[in-house]
Amino acid sequence: MDESIIETCMQRQSTGEFIERFGCPPGYVFVCEAFAAHPLVGNKLLSEHESALIYSRAREILSKCVTKDLTPTLFDAMVVTLAVVHISKKWISEKKGGFWNFVYEQFKMADSSKLRHVLMDCIDEGLSRNKKLFVFTKRHEYYATVMTHALATEKGVLAYFDFLFEFYKNNLRFVFVNDDVAVSRLISVLKMKLDEENAEITDKLSSYFYKTQICVRTLIKQTPGYAAVCTEEILSKIDAFWSGHSVKKETYLDNLLSQWFSDKLLMIDAQMRVRKDRKAMRLRVAMSFDQIRPTYVLEEKVPAICIPCTRLKQSDAASPTLKITCGAKEKVFALDCFGDRFGKSIDEKTIPLSALAKFESESDMQINVKILLGGETVYDSDKTLCRSAVIFCGGKELSAQNITQGEFQLFTSKNNVVDIEHCDDCAEIGSFGQLLTFSLENGFMIRVNGTILCRDSEQREIQISYKNKPFAGAIYKSNGDAYAIFKDPPEPDVFLPKGHLRKQYSFMLNGAIVDSRCIEEDAATPDHLSLRVDASRLRTHANKFTIYDLKNKKNLHSLLFCAIPNFSLTFDRRYYTKNQIGCGELIADDYCKSFECGKAETEAFAFCDGQIEVTTPRVVWEIDNGTQTEAWEGNVWYETIRQQARIIVKYPRELEVAAYAGNDKIAAVKKHGTAEFDLGNHICGISSTQRNPLSVSLEIKADHPSKTSLFQVVFSACFVTPPRFKLQKNQLRILNPNDYVGPAEIELAYTFVYEPMISVQKYCKPVGSAILSDDCNLQRGMYKVIVSYETTGIFKKERKTVFEGSCFLEGAKPASPNFFVEKKIKASSPKGIPNLKSYFHKKIIFIHAFWRNNTLYNLTDEWRISIVNLRFLFFLRTLDRHGRIGEYPMYRGEAIFVNPSNKLRKSGTIRVLILNKRELYIKYHRKSPFGAPLTYEYRVRPVLERGDSKRTNSKPNNTRRIPQELKGY
Repeated sequence: MDESIIETCMQRQSTGEFIERFGCPPGYVFVCEAFAAHPLVGNKLLSEHESALIYSRAREILSKCVTKDLTPTLFDAMVVTLAVVHISKKWISEKKGGFWNFVYEQFKMADSSKLRHVLMDCIDEGLSRNKKLFVFTKRHEYYATVMTHALATEKGVLAYFDFLFEFYKNNLRFVFVNDDVAVSRLISVLKMKLDEENAEITDKLSSYFYKTQICVRTLIKQTPGYAAVCTEEILSKIDAFWSGHSVKKETYLDNLLSQWFSDKLLMIDAQMRVRKDRKAMRLRVAMSFDQIRPTYVLEEKVPAICIPCTRLKQSDAASPTLKITCGAKEKVFALDCFGDRFGKSIDEKTIPLSALAKFESESDMQINVKILLGGETVYDSDKTLCRSAVIFCGGKELSAQNITQGEFQLFTSKNNVVDIEHCDDCAEIGSFGQLLTFSLENGFMIRVNGTILCRDSEQREIQISYKNKPFAGAIYKSNGDAYAIFKDPPEPDVFLPKGHLRKQYSFMLNGAIVDSRCIEEDAATPDHLSLRVDASRLRTHANKFTIYDLKNKKNLHSLLFCAIPNFSLTFDRRYYTKNQIGCGELIADDYCKSFECGKAETEAFAFCDGQIEVTTPRVVWEIDNGTQTEAWEGNVWYETIRQQARIIVKYPRELEVAAYAGNDKIAAVKKHGTAEFDLGNHICGISSTQRNPLSVSLEIKADHPSKTSLFQVVFSACFVTPPRFKLQKNQLRILNPNDYVGPAEIELAYTFVYEPMISVQKYCKPVGSAILSDDCNLQRGMYKVIVSYETTGIFKKERKTVFEGSCFLEGAKPASPNFFVEKKIKASSPKGIPNLKSYFHKKIIFIHAFWRNNTLYNLTDEWRISIVNLRFLFFLRTLDRHGRIGEYPMYRGEAIFVNPSNKLRKSGTIRVLILNKRELYIKYHRKSPFGAPLTYEYRVRPVLERGDSKRTNSKPNNTRRIPQELKGY
């Protein structure tokens, strides 16, 4: 049978025609739908009721034809064919007994030659008369025909799904495009392989495709056109499943696909699921080289050129290369390919513009792209990528003609001058070239180097723009009027509202109408007028250009200007910051003046009938916190920074500024030399997690970037320097109350703990108080200090510690502490004398012990050596460890030792230096009782109460009793 004839058998038809032709009985419309709407009749999804109905009707027809020798009608033949097709879906080729015996069993009828002839006649009549696929060889292939219409066996169809999924993954990279040429090329390769004599050899075909059976192979060999359509439909639904979309189960194929994909997900590695992140690639797949369209894209604030994914005609094509010419520079990049013998593609390539050139010298992006295959150029972009600037919307390039009001990004060279009129929130993003983001408003206009890039074509008011801009940083004032300074006469561009005529407007220079010969009209854009100012009609310095509306009798626009051809203004620095002084030079006609600048923002110089005011290029900043504007320094409590707080920086427009909180950049809105950094929102976004102080700094990018620290944001209440106290004549003062950073409307509790005597004193004062007490009874000595406050929570109050440390107070009465200590001895033995550890042949153990009423009490019998008491301590002075004047209090006294024989020994005179709340430094002035000069470091232990003496000969207990006053700190 001719292939074109077979392809016509796979076309869909009208269900209504079938019903009219056969007079379909009530309840059997689904039979006509199966033959009319489905090229493969088994693709019709039957309900349980429809399946039972069709089986019983077919059995009745077959029984009558066999017993009564009746000839079935065409509709009866269609019923029997549909029943046999759906029965064959359950057939398993490995089952014994053969296919036709399986069919007889389902109809519950005995095998007979007459029954088989009736079945075959019905199948032949039902399919051939309705122009459905029939496999013809030397004889009718009823088995192959039925199995193909039934989409059977199920095992073989599921194997084809596996094969197509591998093709979708390896050859399409999880990107399916409608009318993809890769599908037709796949079917042609498969058909060629099946037509070969050794088609069953596994090394020639994919192992997945080798498992496919009669249905898939018949469709590819007999109807490659329909096989491509069916394969494309399967791939589109696999793509839908993979993208997380729902697919309606309208056909038997849909049902199989849904079941297959549910099982497939359990075997797929999660790392392969990259499809969801590549949805944008759908629009960037070229079916051939002549369909390639390189585009500018903006990905993560980086402008780049994107070369789309491209299908290759041949699987054995040479490796492609990409040649990009940018101005005078040329770079070559390798293009990656993916796929196998069933189809190859060039992978998408995205190249950042920063990798091509710096665009420092070129005002336009002169970029040319070529793709070479085997040394031959198969694609040339010519001049399609040449731009002076690129406008992005949603990360994609947008044509200037399609720009309306809204938010956009613009990229151009650093050397280009960009002027955007009627825009809001213009900010610079990125670090390469000029990348601006802005929101265009009614009447917008964008100029690059004086050339109009785009403008609002729907504007309803007259628009005036100037090709050349006035001199920045200087104006001329005369008789109370301010005049812009131009080097050359201004060149106005006038854009009339839509539908307005030029005769409605009058253009005047210094009160006289501008000659019509100085007005240029563009025939292509009649609403655009270019005006040329006649230099001979200019006054010496004070000029006025006016546009008058004759119809409405009102002035629409006025410009006061003066033209000074040799005007120049120079400074010895590009910018000045706070307290920086520099010098500048002004030249205007015959006037030349050198001056000192930096002390004030502006300087004024007499010139002609007025004066020239010069603005110094300064970088100044301030904090706008919503209610007040002030300069912050030092440390700032984060709760005082309101959400609307901004860092406002004013700077020369040719500079770049950026603000950082730590290493993170703060979002900014930049417009006309002013940057507003969104400090409040940035700090509010990190306050719940940040604990360490965060430095806020300003970076100024000129010739060399420089960073200036503005202040530190503190998130946990603290003293930035440890609090210092002074006790004088019973008055206790804190010397640095302003070093506290934290909540202001609270009361701080200062707790002093004298550990040797376990005495506690607490003073509560508001934040900022310098005097803690006028009647203080603290004695001279070392104290543990805890500063805290109580939170004002709704459900539960909590005490927060601001500072915990130690300090020494010099009081009126010297303290006589009775220290009990416990720690290992650090001994230095003279040469030839063993140290203490080897002397006693055991590890030295120090335990709790105390001396009271001439009796030694110890808590265990394991002790060997222990300093049990330091007594008769007398305060001398404050020193450091090396004997110089310092902050540590020094006492003089004696120590009592216990030797290995359990005898007490006195040490003689010792010096005790209290280093902190738990460490002492003890020095002997003669030999110790053990014969070696020793140096000790001990930890302070409190004096035990009288009742604790009952714990003798018990196990060591290192738990210290906490006084009631200290609980909660």
